[in-house]
Amino acid sequence: MLGLVFIRRQWGHRNPLIDVRLFRNSPFTMSILTKVITGFCLTGIGLYANQYLQLVMGLRPLTAALWSLITIPAVVIAMFISIGLTGKVRPSLIIGTGLVVIALGFGVLVLLGPDAHLWQLLLGSGAVAAGMMMTAPLIADLVLTAAPPERAGAASALAETSDELGSALGVAILGTVGAAVYHHRMIGVRLPGAPPAAVEAAHSTLGGAWEVAASLPDLAGSLLAAAREAFTQGMNLAALTGAGVALVWAVLVFIVLRRMPVGYITPGGAKQETGHAEKGLAVTPAALP
Repeated sequence: MLGLVFIRRQWGHRNPLIDVRLFRNSPFTMSILTKVITGFCLTGIGLYANQYLQLVMGLRPLTAALWSLITIPAVVIAMFISIGLTGKVRPSLIIGTGLVVIALGFGVLVLLGPDAHLWQLLLGSGAVAAGMMMTAPLIADLVLTAAPPERAGAASALAETSDELGSALGVAILGTVGAAVYHHRMIGVRLPGAPPAAVEAAHSTLGGAWEVAASLPDLAGSLLAAAREAFTQGMNLAALTGAGVALVWAVLVFIVLRRMPVGYITPGGAKQETGHAEKGLAVTPAALP
């Protein structure tokens, strides 16, 4: 209700905080929502990957961080491929392909087990990051291309805000999915002799299970094995959720932006002279500075 009141207020205001009229432009709307989706996917899986490296595989924080750097070359290559294809391939194909790569990365993580090899985690999380970077440069240009020149600042601000919103939703939704599975799997694990607070901590989070295991050496092995299994199953379901979201959005991108012509966007957000307006697309001859 508050959201509806806010939108109505912004719609009629001469100088709105958020110009909701920009969302009447379908390329702009799809770009902003794609940033929300990719932020959702990347942050959501990052929440699990870091914990998996340290609490499931037992790596020290510095070691886990160094292994994570291995994915950077793939991310950079994906970004440059996307930039190189801009102006040669339809934007819907590049953005949609990036989302499919994200879904494939999640697919690898769906198959992850508590005893998986390190490469499987790096492959899955690296693919999610690479798919996100395939969409990022094009989306940044598309946001500015689709918006009127005088609203470029507002459009850029909305794009930045959408990243934060997506990240928050990724932690909230995918984190909740994993936490619910973990709790459901751990609720039947008995810890005889442990105080109620310790039992609750072990049943709530994998980090809590590690703390409790340190004080219960006799039960540490069985407790941590059950906790790792429960956490991984929660991660699998969260990855399946992320894959579904990415695939559904990829289909929508292919459908909604299918008529966007090659050359509609150039690096930097400059608009191309088209001589006509495609149905459903706000194409104007004006070029951004």
